[in-house]
Amino acid sequence: MNQLEKNIVNSFNLAKRDIVANRDNIFKVSQTQNKILDILERLTKENKVLTSKLAVRKTTRKVVVKKAVAKRVKVKWVASKTGKKFHQVKCPYAQNIKPNMKVRYQSKTKALNEGYKPCTCVK
Repeated sequence: MNQLEKNIVNSFNLAKRDIVANRDNIFKVSQTQNKILDILERLTKENKVLTSKLAVRKTTRKVVVKKAVAKRVKVKWVASKTGKKFHQVKCPYAQNIKPNMKVRYQSKTKALNEGYKPCTCVK
């Protein structure tokens, strides 16, 4: 066998080795792909089950949401929690009362019943 034939045989052996290695790699990739597809199928089934359970829960629970309608009450009179007199809202003394110390009234009668005396601004 001359040198040219040896080179050709060597090249074919190298090509054969590469082809066999590629075939083995493709087989491994194929096995991994099948495992991934099995996992994906299992997860899809679990997702369907969980979705159906969630749909059942949504239909069995009734959530009633009521809007709170806040009625604005006209406050005409204010007093201090620590004071003895009640005032009109626009009275300078009433405006000096801190917000957390204010007691609000809709009528003079309620303020009088609470024991407050009218300020000079009250008519």
